[in-house]
Amino acid sequence: MKLARQISSIQVSAKVEYLFAQSIPDQHQFVFKYTISIFNGSLEYITIWSREWTITDAVGKTLFVKGAGIVGQTPCIAPGSTHTYSSFCNFSTEWGRMRGCYWATDASGASVKIDIPAFLLHSVALLN
Repeated sequence: MKLARQISSIQVSAKVEYLFAQSIPDQHQFVFKYTISIFNGSLEYITIWSREWTITDAVGKTLFVKGAGIVGQTPCIAPGSTHTYSSFCNFSTEWGRMRGCYWATDASGASVKIDIPAFLLHSVALLN
């Protein structure tokens, strides 16, 4: 079994949006949309086949999520290209944090681990 390698030229970024209309703060329901962009700055095609998330709310409650693909897809990202997708996360607190990794294969079939840097999800009210 080959060990996974990391490719530093693959960059992951996140954009977060608090969804006022879907949230019910009085009932401790805070809904967020996050959009992830994965830029393949390497010279190889990569195919993402799995993801792992660590999701932690403001009081330290942590959820671990593992699954095949990303939002039902196993995207193949060409060199110099970006794959973007959106998903949602619910918290019972006004803010939380997500971090994780993707598992992929390169053109030779070798495993590649792509880290997802931690990002904060928070309601606008928290900033005031």
